[in-house]
Amino acid sequence: MPRAWAEVDVGAIVRNYRRLKEMVGPPTAVMAVVKADAYGHGAEVVARALHKAEPDAWFGVATVVEALTIRGSLPEARILLLSPSLAGEAEALVEARITPVVSSLDVIDAIAAAARRIGTEAAIHVEVDTGMGRCGLLPGELAAVLEHIAHTDGIRLEGLMTHFPDAENDPERSVAQAQVLVECGRRAAAITGATPMLHAANTAGALFSPASCLDMIRPGMALYGLLPLAPRGMRVPSLEPALTLKARVLLVRELPAGHPISYGSTTTLRRRSMVATLGIGYGDGYPRTLSNRGGTIIGGCYAPILGRVCMDLTVVDVTDIPGVRAGDTATLVGSDGSLQIRADELARLIGTTEHEITTCLSARVPRRHIGVC
Repeated sequence: MPRAWAEVDVGAIVRNYRRLKEMVGPPTAVMAVVKADAYGHGAEVVARALHKAEPDAWFGVATVVEALTIRGSLPEARILLLSPSLAGEAEALVEARITPVVSSLDVIDAIAAAARRIGTEAAIHVEVDTGMGRCGLLPGELAAVLEHIAHTDGIRLEGLMTHFPDAENDPERSVAQAQVLVECGRRAAAITGATPMLHAANTAGALFSPASCLDMIRPGMALYGLLPLAPRGMRVPSLEPALTLKARVLLVRELPAGHPISYGSTTTLRRRSMVATLGIGYGDGYPRTLSNRGGTIIGGCYAPILGRVCMDLTVVDVTDIPGVRAGDTATLVGSDGSLQIRADELARLIGTTEHEITTCLSARVPRRHIGVC
């Protein structure tokens, strides 16, 4: 019996994918971003289920190891390596038919050379830096690189992409960045003779800047039912949170008023209280920043966190919840009765990104996948 675990509704992820596909409509494609173990949801299981339901789906990953792992499960899937790779990784990528996003000539040449050795032609996507300042070619650098690609055997330009730095808060900037990419696409078609696929929008871009959706969107958090904070009055698609996080009550004790709780004694009981110790902490990826701020649901009732979240344990107040016993289940993310705790709401409570709540769950938290066809 685990002390803490996560239940992942894979069927909800498939339904979310289809709702996003309906939202953007044809011919815009939808990439399933499954990097960081599918944001903590289990990349191989999620990718297999999505590929079975939507065989044309693209999959986005961040590392070569992630790409090869998905390829091992899905021999025919379209996989895009979103982060830069090294020249020394070119042969592994070409052999596994992973499509890399490139930002430098040395990697372009390494991929082309690997493809020629193997006797194939490798598709590549080029990243354009329209304001992120992290990866990619500046728009003014693009023409020379496109000329080089056009005259290099072993590679072909399949796509151009960019990344939005602030799609949640500045939708007009995202649309402007997408327009820069569109202009780059025209330039690429003139130089290479082929029209590249253009993609830019993440979840927030797709929701708040529809004009930025272009040929494909790359939702991460929305795929898993997480949403950025929408402007007042804006309608967002109905998506289902896919992950529920639970922990066992390990111990229930009665403590007197005035008793301190947890490291640093940051909380002192104001009344005689029943306190429950849960088998989860920041060593499991439950945020320490929820100390004295977050809460759980036990028996359909809210139980606030007392004191600091520890590495392995968290203390909650169950004074007003009758009959709590060791072995009971606490819900830290998800629904119990009429109450719900959403991961994206927890993120906003502690001032972090919505992705972090699920992505940071450690390997110590086993995933139980439900709804798998």
